[in-house]
Amino acid sequence: MVPEEDVRDQKGRFLFKAGQSITDKHIRIFKIWGVTEIWIQEEQDSEKELSEGEKDSIPQETLERAQELMRQRFRENSLEDPFISELHRICLERTARALNRGETFFPEERSSGPGHEQTAPRDSTPRENPKGLTIQGLVSDRLKLASLPPIYYKTMEAVHDTSKSLADIADIVSTDPTLSAKILQLVNSSFYSLLKRVDTLTRALALIGTNHLMTIVTGVSVTSKFKKTSSTILSMNEFWEHSISCGIVARMLASYIPGVINSERYFVAGLLHDIGRLILVQNVPRQMQSAFQIAEGEDIPLYEAERRQLGFDHTEVGEYLAHKWNLTSALKRMIRCHHEPERDQPEMDPEIVYVANFIVTALRTGTSGEDKLPPFRSQAWEDLSLSPSVLEAIVLQLNHQLEEIYELIYG
Repeated sequence: MVPEEDVRDQKGRFLFKAGQSITDKHIRIFKIWGVTEIWIQEEQDSEKELSEGEKDSIPQETLERAQELMRQRFRENSLEDPFISELHRICLERTARALNRGETFFPEERSSGPGHEQTAPRDSTPRENPKGLTIQGLVSDRLKLASLPPIYYKTMEAVHDTSKSLADIADIVSTDPTLSAKILQLVNSSFYSLLKRVDTLTRALALIGTNHLMTIVTGVSVTSKFKKTSSTILSMNEFWEHSISCGIVARMLASYIPGVINSERYFVAGLLHDIGRLILVQNVPRQMQSAFQIAEGEDIPLYEAERRQLGFDHTEVGEYLAHKWNLTSALKRMIRCHHEPERDQPEMDPEIVYVANFIVTALRTGTSGEDKLPPFRSQAWEDLSLSPSVLEAIVLQLNHQLEEIYELIYG
């Protein structure tokens, strides 16, 4: 079966592109999203689509290579876990198709190409921890990072001022042409999948609300601070691809959970979860080179190697930076606990970002330097009370939104 028109849920959110074959798995996904009917093309169109799909058959040799890559990638996780089993299936299919197209996206196969900066070889020489190095010192040394652009604080003040109307808030935002343009572009993108185009900031605010506005303003303001960041040991393109992907997946996970309000804040949490690593690779590159080498040589998570080299890790740096920016306590917790969501006490917010980060790392959609897929903390998934069947819909949305949102946020 092939749909005549794009398939959307009851709120107009894009789910599936017209003209592509629908499988039983897609139908199950549509039901999850509340889709009750789909207009199908005539039979001859379906037969044509089927014949084109057959041309995309994957050679056995390529499939075996993909299976071997997935065995290595998931070697510390049990396929008996329903979440891991479904994620492994999705990653295997995705990897096999990518290999069949001649793409490479795993460390042992990667080569230079468009969109991937050349990074220097990682130095294996052990480095002494700089005397007196502290998180506060790292952030203070970068004074411009200690505060967000003035427009962020002006907008936040207006949003919390009950005497301000949507038009007043729109007038404040419009004083920053770049921010205004990005807000309108994002509102009109697949991120919201609105049925009608929005042409004014006031109309945009009326549709998405002030909470969602601050989410967008926060994301755009933070990424603008790091727009000119460069590193010889970490690809910025891949870092932001990973971060934006994590934001998209975190938002999608939250949208499935009953009672979750303002799922957009999880997009910002995913976007910023590794922001502390940018501070580290810029300020202590020698120590970070050693951390990369330790993580790779001893097969341990990079954040553990950071702790060994520095006495702290990127999550602590990111939390402190979020504190300096006066971001919410919920955002600070999600940044701090995205590797260890059970820290202090289990909370759903960090668990959402933890699961999103695990999914994106497994998919190998960009990288923040953390190539290892550690043992999955199953309790986090159980606490979300979601079925593994939602994973395919989430990855479908990620594939649909990533390129567009990447260009809007970082491009």
